[in-house]
Amino acid sequence: WMIGWYAEAGRRDRLHVVVIERGDRLVGIAPFVIARPPPVPSPVEVVITAATEPGDYGDPLLAPDDVEESVALLVDHLSELARSPGRAVAIRRIDEDSAFYRRLIERDDIDVVETSTTASPVTRFADWDDPHDEIERIATSLKLPKQCRRIERNVGPIVIETTTPVSAGLARMAEMHLERFGADDAPKLLQRPRSMQLVRSSMESLDAVGDARMCRLTAGDTIASLELGHNVGSRWVGQAAGFDPAMGKYRPGYLLVHGILQQALREGAAEYDHGQGVQDYKTVWATTERTLRSVVLTRRGTVGRAERFMQLCVASWRARSLLTGPVDPERDGR
Repeated sequence: WMIGWYAEAGRRDRLHVVVIERGDRLVGIAPFVIARPPPVPSPVEVVITAATEPGDYGDPLLAPDDVEESVALLVDHLSELARSPGRAVAIRRIDEDSAFYRRLIERDDIDVVETSTTASPVTRFADWDDPHDEIERIATSLKLPKQCRRIERNVGPIVIETTTPVSAGLARMAEMHLERFGADDAPKLLQRPRSMQLVRSSMESLDAVGDARMCRLTAGDTIASLELGHNVGSRWVGQAAGFDPAMGKYRPGYLLVHGILQQALREGAAEYDHGQGVQDYKTVWATTERTLRSVVLTRRGTVGRAERFMQLCVASWRARSLLTGPVDPERDGR
């Protein structure tokens, strides 16, 4: 994901990758970029977590047996950057339960200001005494068996499957977003050529090693709903979803999540992470949620407040322009 993101969007920036080693062993890596300034030059240089604009998580990758020491070194480094004149450090979407977040908010030599909070509902199968029975109980309470009978009677037989290649479903998902939300409000991730190319290339790389997922609910010849996701160890993570608005009365999103949970359980996953957003079709299945917090680090006092304001201006411009424009023809399809 990081490599695909940098190829499509991050080349405008300068890499700032923090690498932590113990002897000859790599124990931590935290990728940041120094954001390219907007057309009107900014007096503040912004160091920002790489690749989180279209992604859910920004936590560093740390070896589990060296977390506390690695986090201390990383936070010391980022705090030193933040104390430098004319610089702000924007750390995006980190787990509030992590040692990294705890260390950050404990700092008293810099200002650590929260800029946003989001949540990802999570189904942890170990939280249920009998996960299979609990999944079916929730499905019954939502009247999903009745919806299945209605679909099969009015549209055609239902099939839930994982498609290969994964990228084959992206164009249809983008169409679903347009049909449901309209051109102005459709999620931009699959509407812009460069961001679509980012998703496609990243998913194809994951697909090559068996970690990508494109789950599809079909009724007869109609694709009713799609969900894009991937595996991370024992976690199955949902990333993007869509459904045919004409099928909305049958609750296709709920039906597909029901099928995904059944499949994840069969594959031995420990949890299903529904991705950012607390929509009902996710939370009804969740046993907990993962809270993600974004913070900005600056010098303390008035000068730090001014640096945070400039960081906000740079971030706003960046969000609007990062993945706009055509795909580079020399790299298209790489």
